[in-house]
Amino acid sequence: MAYATKASVCLLIGSLCCAPVSRGAPGGWPPDAPRTLRRPGLASEDSAASPPEEERSEATDLADLDETTRPWLAVGEVTGTNLAVWAIDRYVRQRDWARVDPEVWLDNLRYGLAWDQDDFANNQLSHPYHGAAYFNAARANGYGFWGSTPFVLLGVAQWEWLAENEPPSVNDIVNTSLGGLALGEVLFRLSSMLLDNEARGLDRARREIVAGLINPLRGLNRTLTGEAWARSSTPPEWSPLHFATRAHIGYQRMRGDLPGNVGEFFVDLDVDYGDALQSAVRAPFDDFTVNVQLASKAEFLLDHAFVEGILRSSTLSADESERLIFGIRQQFEYVDTHSYELGGQSFGFGLMYRGETRAGNELRAAGFLRTLVLGGISSEYAGEVGRSYDYGPGLGMQFEGSFGRWPWSLASAKASLLWIRTLDGADADHLTSEAFLQLDVPLYRGLGIGASAGVFSRYSSFSHFADVKQMVPRFQIFLSKH
Repeated sequence: MAYATKASVCLLIGSLCCAPVSRGAPGGWPPDAPRTLRRPGLASEDSAASPPEEERSEATDLADLDETTRPWLAVGEVTGTNLAVWAIDRYVRQRDWARVDPEVWLDNLRYGLAWDQDDFANNQLSHPYHGAAYFNAARANGYGFWGSTPFVLLGVAQWEWLAENEPPSVNDIVNTSLGGLALGEVLFRLSSMLLDNEARGLDRARREIVAGLINPLRGLNRTLTGEAWARSSTPPEWSPLHFATRAHIGYQRMRGDLPGNVGEFFVDLDVDYGDALQSAVRAPFDDFTVNVQLASKAEFLLDHAFVEGILRSSTLSADESERLIFGIRQQFEYVDTHSYELGGQSFGFGLMYRGETRAGNELRAAGFLRTLVLGGISSEYAGEVGRSYDYGPGLGMQFEGSFGRWPWSLASAKASLLWIRTLDGADADHLTSEAFLQLDVPLYRGLGIGASAGVFSRYSSFSHFADVKQMVPRFQIFLSKH
């Protein structure tokens, strides 16, 4: 499957850059957290005095509470999305692979699955973004996270078996479906924060337009159904209990493909939506984190994108100053630097801890075992299959820690280890590790100054080629805005 990679990257970056800061955070919050949003009446400013609510509701996540489901409209929007993209590729871009007929469809059904040779950004970023469109065709028509999943699979099946004259691709099916779930739910929730069904006039128009830019399928759906101008109550779940944004602007140096270092300017954008260590997770992605880095010398300006959402959590222990939970989370990762490519769809299982000091600061730590469903990783010898990277599943572990006052981490650290076994590419076992340390010191109100240092390493053991060892250090200095 070959989508318009540049267009998808631009839309994704634009969507995240348009993400809401807040609906108007209540006054009186500390100056080191000026962009924190906590809904009055739902969470106390004193987390010790008001412990987090415990177990989740048993209510189904099939549909939003205030909507009825519209299955046929959802199917129509999924199908219409595929038809529109296919028509552009077939009649405007004149792509040979878009020339299909009933004989091609029969061949696709007859020959089974294969692996494609598309570039890294196309497979690892464009496909998940288009899967998010399928997801939101259902999500906007009243379905919840799990209820939207069959519509994503429907969109993937339509495209893979009917829209191309190439065999259906294993990597496309995984990336589009799993990546579509993660990105789709993030875009749905960020657009929800902007919408106000009771607003009127220019304020209503502004909200609908910006929300539509963040989530195009939802914007289209609200126009088709008349929800874009109809007045009704705004579902309270559209506003998270906790919400914060951060931006880092600075300069970084890291090792490039050629000898020597690459220096470039960068912008790092972070979104923290919800907090499983302060409030209960009732539905998938009630707690998620988004991180996007734009770099001046990166392809399409995008250096990396990372989404991590809690699917389910369970409290193991909690008192006035400490909380320990078990969580299951889904991860989407895309890294395309000057030195290496790494990305994929994975799930993590592990523990998350929060402890509060007498001074009001907090220590957070998390440890997860990671199951990589399918990942792409740099490979010097993958050219034999027409790509610059190998594909395969993997296992790993990840550790995180921070000290500060949510959402401002004065000091944070992250380390991970990941093993990937090649299924398609140059036969190999890849072992990667990452370790990063960051300091971010407040200067005035929401402004800070900081630095980070880290290293990425890869050891690839090839069956028919020489082993490869790679180490990529990175150093950053930046100004931060919280």
